[in-house]
Amino acid sequence: MRGFYELSRADIARVLLALASIEQISLEDRGAVLSAIDAFKHGFDFADALHRPRASQASSFVTFDRGLAKRAAGVVGMPAIGLLK
Repeated sequence: MRGFYELSRADIARVLLALASIEQISLEDRGAVLSAIDAFKHGFDFADALHRPRASQASSFVTFDRGLAKRAAGVVGMPAIGLLK
């Protein structure tokens, strides 16, 4: 949506929240999706933001993505992130 429609992060978050509020749309983990939308609004990529609540019960989380590791450092509820080289 950012590339093709040139929507702002805030506009994309509003669209995703609107979609999540439609009764006929079933989400596998509504809490994780809502958490991901909130994290997206605060600078995470949406896919990375969706990993965050899903990884909250994990003892570790590793990635090749330096940006994700930097953004997630110190985020409450996120396990320590290891950076693979």
